[in-house]
Amino acid sequence: MNRFAAFGVVGGSGSTAKAVAKELRRSTNKQILIGARNLASAETVAADLGVAVSGVRVDIRDARSLEDFCGRSCIVVNCGGPVYELQDLVAQAALRTRSHYVDVAGLTVVRESMMPHHQEVSDCGLSCVVSAGWLPGMSELLPAYSFALAKTRMDAVQSVTIHFGDSGEWSKTALCDAAWYLRKFGRRRPRYVHDGEWIRARLSEVLVEKDIGSPMGRCLFSMSCLPEMAELMGRLPACDVRAFTYLPSRRTAIVGSLIALLPMPIELAVSILRPALRAQSLPVGGFNVVEIRGRCGPHDVLHRHQLIFERGREYWMNAVVAATVARLISEGRGVKAGVHFLVDAVDPITFATELQTVGVTVKQSFSQSERVAAR
Repeated sequence: MNRFAAFGVVGGSGSTAKAVAKELRRSTNKQILIGARNLASAETVAADLGVAVSGVRVDIRDARSLEDFCGRSCIVVNCGGPVYELQDLVAQAALRTRSHYVDVAGLTVVRESMMPHHQEVSDCGLSCVVSAGWLPGMSELLPAYSFALAKTRMDAVQSVTIHFGDSGEWSKTALCDAAWYLRKFGRRRPRYVHDGEWIRARLSEVLVEKDIGSPMGRCLFSMSCLPEMAELMGRLPACDVRAFTYLPSRRTAIVGSLIALLPMPIELAVSILRPALRAQSLPVGGFNVVEIRGRCGPHDVLHRHQLIFERGREYWMNAVVAATVARLISEGRGVKAGVHFLVDAVDPITFATELQTVGVTVKQSFSQSERVAAR
């Protein structure tokens, strides 16, 4: 098969795809193919990025067009959507053309559809990496990274608490997927892990306010557990593990409940969800804070990792994760063959270190205090 490019970016006229292509262009000198339904849009994106970038027309819903595009690319990076509509169309085309596959979103939909092909993908030496963006993606990768480091400093881990969120402008595609997710899973009572067992949260535990430190300060959170996060939480050793998503206001929780409970058109759900997710007062574009408490000898210890990015950089943050995965695949470095969520496809410490070399900042702190013996 004649491979024209190292990277083929699907959904090339969208903001995330543009950011992925820009990051790939900055970090490599390999050929990049920008695929969009509108040829003029694809060529405009390519022209803005300069040499080694070309634009072509691709219709994701046309099997022949999509397969031709994937066949010209060693690594297909899917930035198209909504996921609930496209399902695994691009991933299956990449498999048929024996191309690696990286999905900025994908969610559990694509992973579940591709898992029956896991052995075939692995035997071909291909990587199929799903949910390789900011949320989901880094929302699980940072806790895995933090936990791996904490184990080197603690005799025992007692609790892992994760707070994440963003205040950036959501694209229509992302909002459609969020609304779909709420309608599919939103009625379920949030859960957390305690000593290896899944526990249904009490209503008083679902919505909480907490000061997570500068620059975010005191914020409102809802206990939540996306499928990617649930897999990670379920694998951690016996301790207390809880994950919380940032809410701009209590109105956000009410809107989410309405979308989950009422049979409304997706367009209406998106129209009420967009204003409910806006948070102009938050001083950062997004954040992920992981606190791990445990014991080290006679001391109680706290291990804390914090990742933040500036307002207006939400597309960059989403894209830099997927672009880094694609680049590492192209270099033959550290991405497992087979079908995986991001957190399982890479070594958390190695990948987090790689991200820090391309501008992602992770701050860490470690504190300890003398334990007080029980009387």
